Amino acid sequence: MACKVHVCTNGSCRQLGAHATLVELEELASLVEPTGVCTVAQYNCFGLCGRGPNVSIDWEDGRTEMTSGVRTTDQSLNVIRKATGVQPKPSGSLITRLQELRRVSNWEQMLGKAQEIVDVLDVSSMERRASAPLQLKYDDALAQVDHVLREAPADAHPRRLAEAVRRQVIAARACRPPSPEVEDIFVDDPETWPDDDLAK
Repeated sequence: MACKVHVCTNGSCRQLGAHATLVELEELASLVEPTGVCTVAQYNCFGLCGRGPNVSIDWEDGRTEMTSGVRTTDQSLNVIRKATGVQPKPSGSLITRLQELRRVSNWEQMLGKAQEIVDVLDVSSMERRASAPLQLKYDDALAQVDHVLREAPADAHPRRLAEAVRRQVIAARACRPPSPEVEDIFVDDPETWPDDDLAK
């Protein structure tokens, strides 16, 4: 029976790795015969924010099933199996590629959380930003960034992004205003990423 799988790619779902989920589901659905029996599309929001990425399976007979927290390749495989009744059999190379996509997505999520800490705390007064509790929050942000720097290969775009976010966190932690050396980047906007050619 034909079905459509919708993936929320908005707001918190995006921050929780919805792009990787969408790509995984598209790739896995393409393995199911006959081709086109299961299509995958983006969706704006299911109203289940914070539990994502959220995925809805909509069958042609009107049945619908929602799955929240689709954050692994195995979970994506289960969604396609539920949707089609067929277990996709991805090649080893496809699994490796999807796992790498997930790894990069996880790094981007960590950097997004670090940047969110900076953005939230930046509206605080300089005196408050210098306080011990907020300095600990900046330390948490640095820990997230440093984790990515330890794991990401030198030529990977998440590493370049992490280096830029780290400069933002350090400047904010020192209660310094932005400077030309601190790029105006946004983790969820690839067009602002440094070395954009590596991000493609």
